Amino acid sequence: MDNALLHEMITELQLEVRRDYRTGGPLAWRCVSGHPQEGDRVLVDGEIVAYKADEHAGLGLRSVYISDRVARIERITALTDAYMDATDKEPDSIALERMTDLVLFEELTDTNKNKMKTEYPIMSERLETTRKNGERSGKLAEEYDQTGRNRAEPKRRSLSTYESIFVDARAKSLNKQRRKRYNDFINGRTDGQFTVNIATGERVEHTGA
Repeated sequence: MDNALLHEMITELQLEVRRDYRTGGPLAWRCVSGHPQEGDRVLVDGEIVAYKADEHAGLGLRSVYISDRVARIERITALTDAYMDATDKEPDSIALERMTDLVLFEELTDTNKNKMKTEYPIMSERLETTRKNGERSGKLAEEYDQTGRNRAEPKRRSLSTYESIFVDARAKSLNKQRRKRYNDFINGRTDGQFTVNIATGERVEHTGA
């Protein structure tokens, strides 16, 4: 057995596994006797489907199919041993990866949207990317309370160019008004301003003349 033949046999095994997974064959399922419950895997019209009481109750099904990869692993082990006996070396990395995918066939082909709730979920590349894009920093848990209110230390945002121009114009206008009031005050032109003669105590009021 050479490397090319090994890959050819792996391809044939892949086809068998896919067929058995669809039709209830021994490379993917183990058949046990029992009345199926809602969601159990059953064989209907030659294909494995999820049991639904409202659809399948009248079929008189008495067997349940349980996912089982023991026979598949035995085939893969025998194939690997045969290759190593013939070549006295281990299969290449590509062959090992293909055989690993066969062992994990159920997990890699699982289309259940909630499969991340399983004990050891296996993500596809697209699922991993989607999951990472949806992740949020743990700092959110520190800054938001149970009502959703942000308790983080407030940070002043930067002003836009328009806002900066408006603030500068208002500041200049206020400074001009303050400067005028100050000059009027020191020159005695402020209404109600008065001076007191310390020696005589005489008070002289001024008007804004």
